[in-house]
Amino acid sequence: MPIECLAIVHDNAVGVADLRVIDHRPLETARLFSSSMWDQVGNRCGDPNPTGSPAKAMAAAGP
Repeated sequence: MPIECLAIVHDNAVGVADLRVIDHRPLETARLFSSSMWDQVGNRCGDPNPTGSPAKAMAAAGP
């Protein structure tokens, strides 16, 4: 299955990724990719749910 992906990662002052935005297309391929990545990487990249500044920025942006 072909897949298109755009990934944006922002590092904070100490070099830790504090914001990750990933867009995949088409959706079904993205689901397959996500499942495969979880099988291979698990949660080694930290909590996937934004907190702190990223969460505030997303809330301010609205739906």
